[in-house]
Amino acid sequence: MIKKILFDYWKVHPVPGSEARISAVKGHTLPVVNTAFGKLGGAICFDMDFPEFLKQASGADVFIAPSNDWRAIDPWHTYMATYRAIEQGFNLIRQTSHGLSVGVDYTGRVISRMDYFTSADKVLITELPTKGVTTVYSRIGDSFAWFCLLLLIAVPLYARVK
Repeated sequence: MIKKILFDYWKVHPVPGSEARISAVKGHTLPVVNTAFGKLGGAICFDMDFPEFLKQASGADVFIAPSNDWRAIDPWHTYMATYRAIEQGFNLIRQTSHGLSVGVDYTGRVISRMDYFTSADKVLITELPTKGVTTVYSRIGDSFAWFCLLLLIAVPLYARVK
């Protein structure tokens, strides 16, 4: 069997505190590559917390996000990563040491889960769909939120002038 490296990826956003000494790789883009299993993408741990950064994953079918959590943030970072999957329309496998590992589809439906702190078995097996979807958010981004903010400011001003 011939093994091939599909992409190199360096963490862009170090976790404040313990990883603060690590120099971030600025300008690095998220990899999305065509494979026999669909378009695969990936990001490491804390990089999943940045919606602007994750917009680069638009078009990915399956997204892989290895992470290392700790009890105080378990399961919150997993929930945030699940939200990114729904937002961008990809299926997600988030394998986590010391936290909640999940396999979720692009609708956020949990297909498999394993919490390091409560599971006797430390193995997660999942079967994810190999096709993602294009979402409204992946097309228009925060445009609707900015439009609503503009209306929130404009309507009272207009009413005051009238």
